[in-house]
Amino acid sequence: EYMGNIDKITLVIMVPHHGQCEGDSVHACVEKAFRRYGDIMVPKELVPVIRMARKISTPYQVIELETSDVKDWKSLSVRMGILRVRTTDGGKDVNWKDSMCQIRLEKDKPDKILLKRTHLEDHFDSLTLTMKRASQTFPSVPPSIPEHPKLSAAKYDDLVSLSSGNNPVVSKTKNQKFYLELPHSNSK
Repeated sequence: EYMGNIDKITLVIMVPHHGQCEGDSVHACVEKAFRRYGDIMVPKELVPVIRMARKISTPYQVIELETSDVKDWKSLSVRMGILRVRTTDGGKDVNWKDSMCQIRLEKDKPDKILLKRTHLEDHFDSLTLTMKRASQTFPSVPPSIPEHPKLSAAKYDDLVSLSSGNNPVVSKTKNQKFYLELPHSNSK
């Protein structure tokens, strides 16, 4: 339930002062594409630029998120007592302040966290979490942001001012409409 159609999530953590991350080349390609594209007036224009940033091979896959897709994993980890686990299932000590190189969650093992301390390790050590509830079902992950965030009135006015006046920065009607329809609070 909590991972939908995702079978596993692996978080790769860079060790300070050791090489480059795979994402560095992606960021460089996307940054170069933005320079070629020119001005971006609304967020929707980001998607095609990012998708087409890679000229060789297949385009990058862009997955757009909704507010409801952002989950509060921190509160879940507190409820599950993850940081109270101090030894792996194999008996190795776990110091959460030490750098971990990889952390993995797998859908078919909801009560386990898999981790590697170095990139040289061939396999993951596992930590078994003891659920606080009697039932061993994985608790639901609450949304991080319960509703669409609203801009302050001052920020909204500032953004709308980009599309008004004698010489507006945002001149296309469809882009002006985007700014006018942004959710905002009315009080200043």
